[in-house]
Amino acid sequence: MTRKDSLKERAQNLLPRIRGRPYMLELTGSPSSGKTTIKKILDTFYRRCGFRVAVPLEGAEAIRHISRKTHLYNVRTGIYALKNLIDYSVSGNYDLVIFDRCLFDAFGWMRYWYERGDIDEARMVMLQQFFTSPQWLCLIDAAFVIVADPETVESREQEINILDEDGETTNSNNILRLIRIFGGMQKEFFAKGAPMQFIDTSDLPKREMARVVLGQTLDLLEAAHGNR
Repeated sequence: MTRKDSLKERAQNLLPRIRGRPYMLELTGSPSSGKTTIKKILDTFYRRCGFRVAVPLEGAEAIRHISRKTHLYNVRTGIYALKNLIDYSVSGNYDLVIFDRCLFDAFGWMRYWYERGDIDEARMVMLQQFFTSPQWLCLIDAAFVIVADPETVESREQEINILDEDGETTNSNNILRLIRIFGGMQKEFFAKGAPMQFIDTSDLPKREMARVVLGQTLDLLEAAHGNR
């Protein structure tokens, strides 16, 4: 049996065990780190294994009317994600929901804007507590914190950006800041028992990225549904 067949068999054996609300998975981390690629990998694999998969529109694609140069942008995308999270939690139409940025993402960005001087510490803490309220944070079953080093980000950005300039958050200093912030967030919540995985995609080819992510999501799903 090939490695690919083994992953497929694990997924198909797991599917009958999923009951109740869908399993909620969040992808967060620094820009251009591979979140979109990983989202596509997960979506395609699990649908082909028979899962009913939902991939809500990312907040960055839905929220175009607020500047990205203020914390209000990430507050708004966080609220958009929260609305989707609550809606899907009462849906019986899906087995797996994959969020490209959700509540943990909003938590991390509030730290970023505090360090940039856009908000004070009191507002940062208030917003972080809102987005990580146990009332809805409990709906996220697992999260992947995905990062890539500045050189990798620059290379990926050059493939898609025809303008010879960095985006607001994709210059080297901001990438390093975000890696530190999201890495610290992963350690903080993991220490509290949250199933959060950290993946550095800087040196990962897409095939290896797929193997790592699929293996880890299956581990998490099996643990959650008593398949060990």
